[in-house]
Amino acid sequence: MKPYADLHNHLYGSITSEFLYELGKSNPSPRWEIFTSSYLQCFGKKISTETFFQDYQDPDSFRKFYQFNHRGPFTEFQAKFNLIIALSKFDPAEISLVATRVVENQFLQGVTYGEYRLMYSPLETEIGIYEKTLAACEGLALGEQKTGGLAKGKLVISLHRDGDVFQEYLIYKNIMEKNSLIRNYLVGLDFCYIEEGFPPKGKRKFFQEVNRDNQAEKTRHLQFFIT
Repeated sequence: MKPYADLHNHLYGSITSEFLYELGKSNPSPRWEIFTSSYLQCFGKKISTETFFQDYQDPDSFRKFYQFNHRGPFTEFQAKFNLIIALSKFDPAEISLVATRVVENQFLQGVTYGEYRLMYSPLETEIGIYEKTLAACEGLALGEQKTGGLAKGKLVISLHRDGDVFQEYLIYKNIMEKNSLIRNYLVGLDFCYIEEGFPPKGKRKFFQEVNRDNQAEKTRHLQFFIT
């Protein structure tokens, strides 16, 4: 298998369906409504959450709720991605575990360098952002170790297009200053969710600030790119 770099992954979107099933079944409080409402709206089918893990314990039957491997509308992608959101705890311990497993699993598929995206709730606190970002970086580092150093995993944070991007950016600069592991593993920023209505020219001042920081901080490796 030829090794390659994969530069646009979503961390939780990179887990296998078997691992997602495992995470969901071990979660005592799945946020079912996030998934069931969007699935009903998109596919017109009501899902029974009481017997979900029994009804879809067969890997092939569960996989159809999760995999999005064809060209289709964004609403279909979101409905399926919402299953990940619903079944995951998204706490630091889980984020670290997911990061490690993803680096390991993707290395077996030939990925020797991967960049993995994470997005937080707009209501997440700065402390929560720090703890979860650190957990992701720790998990990526452990995943690298488990491949014998043959794979590299880096983190990209997705900002909210309709949020205060300057404030979000400041938070990430601060936590990079605070922690060397985050500084080594957090390599970029991008924007998440629907692009329509948010033209790049509307973020011109933000791009200019990022570019100034990139030019000024080269020796400190505080490099950011926007995708």
